[in-house]
Amino acid sequence: MKQSRVSTGQAIILIAVFILILIAFAGLTVDVGMAYGQQRTNQAAANAGAVAGMNSAVLNATDATISKVIADTMTLNGVGKLEFRKFDSGWPAEREKDVTYYHAIYLNVTGERLADVGANPSSRPFAVAASAETTALYIQVITSEDVGTTFASVVGVPKLPVGAQGAAGLGDCLTGIYPVTFHQKYLDADPTRDPYPNAPKIVEDMNLPVGDPGWAGSLMEISRDSTDVGSPGGFLFIRWNGDKDDDGAGGKGALELRNGFTGSGNLALGFSEKTPPPTGYTNGPKPRILEKGDWVASKTGMAATLKDQFDFHINNKTIMILPIHDNVTGNGANSAFRISQFVKVRLLAYKNQGQKSTLTFGLVARNAACVASTPPPCSGDCENPPVNKLTVTLDEELLWYNPAKGVSNYDIAIVQDYSASMHFCWAADVGCSFPNRRIDKALPVLRSFVYEMLVRRAKPFPEGIGAQNRLAYVTFGHKNADGKVVAKQRIAFNDNTATTLAEFKNLIGDTTTPKDVAPGEMNGNTPTADGLAQAITLLNNGRKVDSNGNPVKLVVLLITDGLTNVRFDGKSGSVSQYGVPNTWFATPRCGEDGKKTNQRSDIDMDNPFVQATCPNKGNTSITPPIQAAVNVAQAAQANNISFFAVVLGFQDGRTIQDLQLDKIAPGEGNAVMADSPAQLDNLVKAIGQKLGGACEEYTLTRPAAGASVTIYQQETGAPVGTFSPNSNGILSAELGPGSYRLEAAHMNVVAPTDPLNLARNYNLLTTTAMNIPSPALNFVMPDSNYTHDKVTLNLNKATSPSASCPK
Repeated sequence: MKQSRVSTGQAIILIAVFILILIAFAGLTVDVGMAYGQQRTNQAAANAGAVAGMNSAVLNATDATISKVIADTMTLNGVGKLEFRKFDSGWPAEREKDVTYYHAIYLNVTGERLADVGANPSSRPFAVAASAETTALYIQVITSEDVGTTFASVVGVPKLPVGAQGAAGLGDCLTGIYPVTFHQKYLDADPTRDPYPNAPKIVEDMNLPVGDPGWAGSLMEISRDSTDVGSPGGFLFIRWNGDKDDDGAGGKGALELRNGFTGSGNLALGFSEKTPPPTGYTNGPKPRILEKGDWVASKTGMAATLKDQFDFHINNKTIMILPIHDNVTGNGANSAFRISQFVKVRLLAYKNQGQKSTLTFGLVARNAACVASTPPPCSGDCENPPVNKLTVTLDEELLWYNPAKGVSNYDIAIVQDYSASMHFCWAADVGCSFPNRRIDKALPVLRSFVYEMLVRRAKPFPEGIGAQNRLAYVTFGHKNADGKVVAKQRIAFNDNTATTLAEFKNLIGDTTTPKDVAPGEMNGNTPTADGLAQAITLLNNGRKVDSNGNPVKLVVLLITDGLTNVRFDGKSGSVSQYGVPNTWFATPRCGEDGKKTNQRSDIDMDNPFVQATCPNKGNTSITPPIQAAVNVAQAAQANNISFFAVVLGFQDGRTIQDLQLDKIAPGEGNAVMADSPAQLDNLVKAIGQKLGGACEEYTLTRPAAGASVTIYQQETGAPVGTFSPNSNGILSAELGPGSYRLEAAHMNVVAPTDPLNLARNYNLLTTTAMNIPSPALNFVMPDSNYTHDKVTLNLNKATSPSASCPK
């Protein structure tokens, strides 16, 4: 009996111990499950934070904004208390339970760490994330957390460690892409000049959330049936399946389009490329991935079915990626569009009115890159990077402008060619129709010049320079009632700018209503001398000083498309030439030898030699057409009138010297020839800058803190990494022995005392090792630490805003 009682007592004790162990293991299982759940939360937060950070980075956000976006996104994805740690600092020795510690770092193309996110708050680590110049191509987020336990603490396990890693980089466009497109020309249009009313307009207070990088305040309302840029030009729906457009009412076609606008869209389910036109076109290099160069198929109808989807994106302020097209083939349901780029927008409003439907977008980024959650590569010995250190000190020489004292004001007489050839195409002497004629290419450029001189420069500094400019307008190439080929005074000088602007609008149109000049207004030939003479008369009879008593500068701007071939010697009531009033079309004529002949030759009509020398020198009573124009201009130049001349259109190999415009408008860059409409615009703008002269240049040299410095291997051209100098402009990089090329840039920098507050780009280098500025610095890294000469970043005027003021 005694033995039995002892055995019974031991069993009870053992049972109690086993129960306690079972409870401990059950509790440990619960705690491990909770820790695993927290690890999944950490993983989701790390992935989301990396993707959100990259999305901000490709919109050219500052380092500080990227850091904040990562932290906010991780918090929204369920982590509790969050604490950032520098990568080199590691995790703290004593860690608070249930605090998520994290690193956020930039990685280069090979997966090597470049810098901590947030280390240089004002810098922009990804100047243009999709470009080849940047090598900080990934963001990595690493978390570590000690999850507190309940049951497991009973057995001495008060916390369990968990961690996660997430990374994001540039990837294929699979999500966040929506099936609507509009024409590239809307993005390229200049709303101050081009005739596309839906081109991005600069607006204020569109209520984008704070921290949206890349927002420039640009707004566009695009119509369904707009034909501003050709047909089709407005917004159109597209489909990812290139083979079939099932648009039965409420059927599969409607459902697929709604799905394309639901959430982040349905592009990830598959993309089928539309076959491009047979000549000159191909699809992009990645089949089944939507990319630049791909052809996508149209989707007809369905706008009425998208109300819920549109409302969702408006209310949630979705940043949407849209494919933009630059080429169209086919019609209606058989249309296809070639993708030229991607943009990031926000949908702000919509109107569903059939073919008059509109979508209103806020333009967030003109060049959008797609972001994917993807691990970065790692090449070489990533655990043991090179130990040799390059040290370079970089300065930057900032440039800005202040208004000069004694601003010059101008009276400018514009002399515009209205000869018959202005009805021709730009690059051929054949007739064209509106809006492709030479006159149609010249008038928008002239509108821009008028706006610049009369409106923008008249505003107070810093937006303008408070100028008191005046403009007059003369056109030549008209036949009067007597059959003379003459010039017409169209607009006289007027101190009332509003009146002058209204007169110009009536004659040359405006940005929303371009002027369609009737062909009947472009009769006759080219009496340049008459146009110049009338302009000079206006200038001589005008003001001599401005309202402040300062002398007014007098200018003639000649815009012509060809050869002076109608005589006018500047005399009032000029007598007939060869029996026909004031015209070169008559006999007897003279050939290239300068001798008279009774044979009329239409070929001579376009012969510069004949126009400059016929009749011969012995007949002094008649002045050749070109010589007459030169005589009129040179007489005015002696009276301090300046001349500029711009030639546009097809010239059949003739030069400025052939046309003797270098004598009409002497001086470097005062007589120019435009090879294209775009060059015409640039040349007239350059003349406008010459007429500025109202600014004084200032410079400031300081450390290039926050600049982006990329180092490449000379042998292979492969990028080593992208670095940023510290607050003292000192850059350090660990490099192995070899030859390297260093390129540096500091983008969107505003000089601290620039009253215009104008951002400029600095990307030229000078150093004691070079005599002239260069975009790159070449050096050889020895098998040891190396300190290079001081380098200065200078403004690259070729890629920055114009140096003239105001700009």
